[in-house]
Amino acid sequence: MKKFLLLFCCLFCFAQAAFAQDGGLYYCQKQNYIGDRPISMYIVLLSPNSDYDLKLTFGNGDINDKKKVVDFAKEAGANVAMNASYFKQDKGTPIGVSIVDGKLITGPLMNRIVFGIDKRGNCYIDRVSLDGEIWLGAQNSSTLIKTINQPIVSSDGAYLYNYHWGSQTPNTAEDYYWHVAVLKNKIVEVSSNSVSIPDRGYAVVVKKSLVERPFTCGDLVKYYYKLSPKEWCKFEYAFAGGPNLVTNGEKDVDFQSQNFDPFFARVKTARSAIGIKSDGTVILLAVDGKQKGVSEGASLFDMADLMIDLGAQQAMNLDGGSSTQIAIDGQMMNVPTNKYGAKVTNAVVITRKNQKFLFKN
Repeated sequence: MKKFLLLFCCLFCFAQAAFAQDGGLYYCQKQNYIGDRPISMYIVLLSPNSDYDLKLTFGNGDINDKKKVVDFAKEAGANVAMNASYFKQDKGTPIGVSIVDGKLITGPLMNRIVFGIDKRGNCYIDRVSLDGEIWLGAQNSSTLIKTINQPIVSSDGAYLYNYHWGSQTPNTAEDYYWHVAVLKNKIVEVSSNSVSIPDRGYAVVVKKSLVERPFTCGDLVKYYYKLSPKEWCKFEYAFAGGPNLVTNGEKDVDFQSQNFDPFFARVKTARSAIGIKSDGTVILLAVDGKQKGVSEGASLFDMADLMIDLGAQQAMNLDGGSSTQIAIDGQMMNVPTNKYGAKVTNAVVITRKNQKFLFKN
């Protein structure tokens, strides 16, 4: 692989568009223009049936342990790594769906688009929702489950939290929500404020007006949930981003429906994106920003055009700005807007087939 890294560096120096190749993994750096604005593009193509696997990693720690992309790459022994999900700046929790080794770590939020990988290595981009209900105590009626291990953005359902979120439920307005700790399917604590999340249990936060009556310790709790479309329940890896960039080969920047504002869509900045070609080839694309006269960044609409030029049939935006980082053989290849590269929640990595690395389950 090192010889290809050397070739990549040569491509970088001379701004060539030709691709280095290794067992179905291709990559290059290319200098381009959007109008009269220069950009530096970093492109990775992963062919189907290659010698490599595409995965999501949170490193060797929990989901709140932020790291630089090069550190994720080194921990995973990855040939290629790029930043993935948006995340809460204070905790590091990824925003939206994340699945690792077939386990749902965080649930959907704000109707944002998701990139998924099934057990055969096939890749998909789709909207994913969560269907579920919970019965608290002696209630005869259930409450809809909004999502899992996510910040509270609305009050129209119950939020579930386990140890992946952290040690405490999120703070809420006093006397507005119930915070319920559950262990072995029984309530062990009820409060109007944040509660501790049991190590081998979970906690529920729900608006008081959605439930019939207060609960008491010892009351039974039952729930179920599943992802929709149902196929996603069996996916090995998934991570959310947003918004869409390309749908069925056409530009489709639907930022408003995924709770992104117009400024975010139009500002020229560093960006990261992922896409899929019609033959199943996966495209990773990073564009540097804030380098006057060298690489001045891209809007979401620019990223959609670039992805279409690369042959994407489906594509979605990922976290960008100071998060945009792409590493090859453990070395940072782009120039992050943060001098040393910002710490991020997770990374999409490309490793040799059947290579194992740890995740705290």
